[in-house]
Amino acid sequence: MKKDSPSAKERLFKARRWKITGFLLVFVILLGLGVFLMMPPVTFPAPHLVFNRRTIPPFVTMVESGGKVATWNKAKGEMTIEKAGDSIKLHIDTNRSRKIPIYINGSYVGKSPLNKRLFPGKYEIVAKPPGYMGSIRHLKLTNEYPKNKQVTLPVDEHHYQDYLDEILRLGYTPIRVMDYYNHVPITDKTLILRHDVDEVADYALKMAEIEQTRGVKSTYYFRWRTADPEVIRKVKAMGHEVGLHYETLAFYAQEMGLKSADEVTPAVRQELRRRLKLNS
Repeated sequence: MKKDSPSAKERLFKARRWKITGFLLVFVILLGLGVFLMMPPVTFPAPHLVFNRRTIPPFVTMVESGGKVATWNKAKGEMTIEKAGDSIKLHIDTNRSRKIPIYINGSYVGKSPLNKRLFPGKYEIVAKPPGYMGSIRHLKLTNEYPKNKQVTLPVDEHHYQDYLDEILRLGYTPIRVMDYYNHVPITDKTLILRHDVDEVADYALKMAEIEQTRGVKSTYYFRWRTADPEVIRKVKAMGHEVGLHYETLAFYAQEMGLKSADEVTPAVRQELRRRLKLNS
């Protein structure tokens, strides 16, 4: 038996029902968005099972499209959502490759190129391709700097052993920092090879081992947080030089407005040594 087609009255009722449903849906979305925008800063647990490389970028994009700033603290396992306020939209990219994992202050934020809202302040931005050499940019973000609101990080696309082999193939002779200060013979093929160990001490050990197999000696500057005694002992045993990576002079010069090396007087050096000891 053929079913009768809907009458004009039924079609009108359905159209009105859909209009009412659509209106209520839009109202609920706008109400939720309004509450979301007015919401005070909130921090909540962000376990790795939920917040990881797959989920963080879309979550942050959704939050920031609603006028907020989302910050994931990997060390504490927390996510913080704050009002955008005076935040700055920063474009982060790498110079050649794309889809390179980007970390800000040790927490993953997505793959290049990407946009991220940050509040004015100091940041460590790391481009870290798996298995390759990456790069680190220390940035003091302000409304005036960088002017174009862009940060581009260089990424070496060679494995470190390939990088060293290329240096040696081109006839360069790597030396340590103190070799230079001790006046070893210098030519246009002399290369002072040094590393800042900012994040992981074990990576420094792997690099030192790669250098040792090629008869290369270099200098490693550890931060206090990466100064693993056992790693340092092994690195020194290979003949590499070890030092401390610090910014005591840079911070002091910025604080006191020093403009030249002539202003670093004996009294200033004494104060720098005092501050360095306090940070040890």
